[in-house]
Amino acid sequence: MKILFILFIVALCSSNAVWAQPQTVYKGRVEEIYFSPNVKMPLELQAVTGTLDPEAIRKKLAPQILRAELKSFPVTLRGEWKGTLKVKAIEFSPEFARALPDDAAFDKEFFYVGRNMDARFRFYMPSAGRVSMDAPEIKTEHEEVNKKTGKSTRGILYLSTGHTEKEFDSNSRTAHSKDSLLFNKVNLLGDNTAEQNTYTLVKLVNKTTKRESKFYAEHVFSFKKLAAFQMNVKVAEVEYGPDGKWWKKLVLEGTLH
Repeated sequence: MKILFILFIVALCSSNAVWAQPQTVYKGRVEEIYFSPNVKMPLELQAVTGTLDPEAIRKKLAPQILRAELKSFPVTLRGEWKGTLKVKAIEFSPEFARALPDDAAFDKEFFYVGRNMDARFRFYMPSAGRVSMDAPEIKTEHEEVNKKTGKSTRGILYLSTGHTEKEFDSNSRTAHSKDSLLFNKVNLLGDNTAEQNTYTLVKLVNKTTKRESKFYAEHVFSFKKLAAFQMNVKVAEVEYGPDGKWWKKLVLEGTLH
């Protein structure tokens, strides 16, 4: 996943780990990402990226499916949900900083445990008996200061889930980004609880040098209906390098209405 700036900036990842004390019990893939010190790329993503361990193939390990895969979200989630998601955990690997140093510098400054982001999710019925979700919107205001001129620029930072093709700028370069959705599934974790997993290939092309970089992004959205107008939402993002090793882990959580 990448971070997109409307009007001015983007960046991706950086240095040291900062973890919040667990406040809730996570389930499913979000739990694995939250608590694992060395999160592994899901087998479905390993299969499409060619990084699947031969040993896993030999043992004929099936992709991890928590329960029967659903063709739609539960009907109880219908409607528009808004609120605040808070960063519960954030960690970057040294490999990411070496691969994308400019992006790493920004992320190191921007992300911290406790940071709030505005969130909006909409579930609708495109046809009878089927509930779909619009592209999630997770954003926050941000002020960027130009180091050369000292002038500041205010804009909106969007946490992108990689469903569109956009251009974005960073301090040191202008790059073009193209996302390709590789895998998408929705699982039922329990009563009134659903989890969506998406895996994306992200290609960045420097407009000046034409240098291309690529990485893989995993996004997990967990929804638990608490009451008629209350829903707990957890969002996890993991970025992986071309070799399948994790670069960035981010977990957010909040209650939406």
